[in-house]
Amino acid sequence: MLDDILRILEDGKWHRCTDISDETRVSEDKVLYVARFLNEFGFADFEHEEKRVKLDTDFLKLPV
Repeated sequence: MLDDILRILEDGKWHRCTDISDETRVSEDKVLYVARFLNEFGFADFEHEEKRVKLDTDFLKLPV
């Protein structure tokens, strides 16, 4: 589940949580949970009102 979400976010662009949910078939509540978690620890930016998320550029630079 997390791998699927991160795969979508790895382009560094904003993504709506509903779109991520549709594409991954993960419930929107779980996508929101992951987005908030990533944001809380500085791995992503999350806009609460818009319910959209993008990975932080420093996080994207981490080696895989």
